[in-house]
Amino acid sequence: MGYTNYWHHAKKCKEFDPHFLEVVNKIIEKSNVPLEGDSEPKSKPIISPTMIIFNGAEPDDYETFVLEANTDDDAFGFCKTARRPYDVVCKAVLLLAMEYGYVKEFDFDGDKTEEEYIEAEKLYLQTLYEMCNK
Repeated sequence: MGYTNYWHHAKKCKEFDPHFLEVVNKIIEKSNVPLEGDSEPKSKPIISPTMIIFNGAEPDDYETFVLEANTDDDAFGFCKTARRPYDVVCKAVLLLAMEYGYVKEFDFDGDKTEEEYIEAEKLYLQTLYEMCNK
């Protein structure tokens, strides 16, 4: 059964802010979760000005996370992770996207008292804290 993250895009933009992308890269690095790109095994996550694409590395892959900059306002996005290790990165990136105004709403199959959410929030906040205090 697929454990899923859901979100609504907040604003359409041609490109993501460079600082947003820098923080996304730090979240990925700090997570220590093995990630790959889309459907190609051993491919690298794509963190570009127009899109963010990653999945868990085999055998912990499931559904590819995709966040695009040039998406209609209020467009709906989702990513089934089946609670695989890369779920924490998905949630942390979505929390960051909410901070930057790229995502209006973010929800998932569970609640904010569950370990998956707490770990993602911790990863997100610690990454921001470390980047602000270097």
